[in-house]
Amino acid sequence: CETRECLKCPQGATCVKGSHPPPHFIPKEGRSSWEATKVSDGQLYMRITMCPPGYALIRIDGIPDGDMCERCPAGKYNIRGAPWKAGDHRTRLDDFCQNCPKVGAECPGGDEVISHASKLVLYTRTQGQSNAECVDVRATTVRVSPSHGR
Repeated sequence: CETRECLKCPQGATCVKGSHPPPHFIPKEGRSSWEATKVSDGQLYMRITMCPPGYALIRIDGIPDGDMCERCPAGKYNIRGAPWKAGDHRTRLDDFCQNCPKVGAECPGGDEVISHASKLVLYTRTQGQSNAECVDVRATTVRVSPSHGR
């Protein structure tokens, strides 16, 4: 019999009996997406492929135990979610979490943007491109998230 080494569980999950699909592999952010992938050493690992709005996808090609969804901190937001794209080698918090507008808004973190103006320009990143989106909130204070406010 061959002895095999147990795989490290990614930071973004809890592994009850190893790094294999449920019930043993449980993502800490329940709305995240993961897939089984072979890495350079030939082992099969669970790799993160998507984080929901309000989070950044943290991943380095070839280092599966660091995969996780990290919530955007106060002063930043992400209203689109965070996908891993083929060809990416590394993704960080600033690849997905945008800085809060300097005037007319507050960002307590996650996917929340609290507007104090009738219109607000929010920035999103799609395939490495930064895009401006003007949101007409038509109220004094509105929470802007992917489900409303556009």
